[in-house]
Amino acid sequence: MKSEAEIMEGLRDAGCPEEDILSFMKCYRNDDLKKGLKVLGRYRRSLLERLHGEQTKIDRLDYVVYQMQNT
Repeated sequence: MKSEAEIMEGLRDAGCPEEDILSFMKCYRNDDLKKGLKVLGRYRRSLLERLHGEQTKIDRLDYVVYQMQNT
């Protein structure tokens, strides 16, 4: 099993807000992994929402470029 420091480092590397890291670690220390995973799941969903939003922008930009190249 990873140390708490390694877990926290991994969460920081993933861009987790400090509040979520502390919340997860509290759950981890209290052996409430189910609740801790909910915290991480919420953050993951927020990342996916941002990713999808950025993908939409890329798609629209690609379409404009396509139109400009084929006029």
